[in-house]
Amino acid sequence: MSRNFPILTLNIEDLDERGYGIAQHGNKIVQVLNALPGETVEAQIFRRKKGGLQGVATQILQASNLRVAPREDHFLCCSPWQILDFEAENQIKVSSLKKFYQAEQIDLPDFDIICLPDQTWNYRNKAEFSFYSDDTEQLNLAFFGRDSRSKYPHTGCVLMAEPINIVGRRFLDFLNDRKIQARQLKSLILRYCYAQNKVVACLFFKDENLQFDPEELSSVLDEVLQGVSIIYSTHKSPAPVVTEIRHQLGCLELTESIYNVNLTYNWDNFFQINPPVFELAAKDLVEQIKATPDFSNLPVVEMYAGIGTLGLLVAPLVPKVLAVELTPGSQERAIRNAAQNRVGNFEFIESLAEESVSAIASNQILILDPPRVGLHDKVIKKIIAESPKHIVYLSCNPKTQAANYAALQEKYKIRWMRAYNFYPHTPHSESLLVLDKR
Repeated sequence: MSRNFPILTLNIEDLDERGYGIAQHGNKIVQVLNALPGETVEAQIFRRKKGGLQGVATQILQASNLRVAPREDHFLCCSPWQILDFEAENQIKVSSLKKFYQAEQIDLPDFDIICLPDQTWNYRNKAEFSFYSDDTEQLNLAFFGRDSRSKYPHTGCVLMAEPINIVGRRFLDFLNDRKIQARQLKSLILRYCYAQNKVVACLFFKDENLQFDPEELSSVLDEVLQGVSIIYSTHKSPAPVVTEIRHQLGCLELTESIYNVNLTYNWDNFFQINPPVFELAAKDLVEQIKATPDFSNLPVVEMYAGIGTLGLLVAPLVPKVLAVELTPGSQERAIRNAAQNRVGNFEFIESLAEESVSAIASNQILILDPPRVGLHDKVIKKIIAESPKHIVYLSCNPKTQAANYAALQEKYKIRWMRAYNFYPHTPHSESLLVLDKR
């Protein structure tokens, strides 16, 4: 660590929405990984930011009674709240959500947070592993450090569904047997299906001259790993982008079952990370639609629809569903999912939400599930202008959800709200907001 980055003794006062402990040092705010409120820590600073610093606690001088031992060495890369008692985590997430709305001068109704206390580990159905070659040129799986390009090797992660870890280690053996090095590779994306107990794998490599033998690749397939895609991704992009698909073996589709709806998706389609908890949210969403006055006569428009998941869940209850999404491949999947579930009142527009605001009308139920940045300004303006009768808003970022509701509150009141701990041992949560026109 450079001499320009000091070690500071800090008193941690709070947690921010990214999971950093917050401390004051002179006139600067310091964000500290591996730190909890009430603790005194020694923190190694690793970055200067405008008006603040970032660091990581290397010594805990006075520990919080909420601190627990993390389960793995690389926890700061994947789940920085492995150090936090799980019951306290849920309470902090509720408190944080309330703070987001208080910052917008909004009083929330009473609400709770839903989780599955017996399933807080090995829940993620998607992993993106990088690679690291050690001094012996042995290949390892790896994660990038938070806010850095440093790599932390490992052989699996306690957040991932265990079949993902098993397949990841099998790929390591396959690559090590062929003396392939980390510098030749980009990442390994693994996706797991709870309903089928199946995994699909996509290996991205950046050495254009690297060759894979299809017969050798077929040896990694078994009753769990059902499909493999080998993809060349140009070194000009740091991300795992598809430049050329070199090999595809087996089946690369997965079919998950959510609240009696079968949803087929490919390795590159969006799907919820924690299906068991998402199913609880889906059930609540359906029940809230049923509790909506005259719901059986109101069409539904679903913005940011992905593969049409939420719209297909409510389609049997309403006269018509129109889903809007631009992500490549989503339209094809959504239409196929409607067909396989025998849903005949479902339509799909392949478009950005902000480019299809004409779909928003007054006499409808509007379902929203935007990305973390929240609703586009054009969508908010159209909602205000048309004032749909009811809005159901599922958010992966309650902070932007609060800001969006602040812009809509003159036209809408909150009927119901609930939070969901989709992402145990991380700072993230989701929230479902049901709005009625005033």
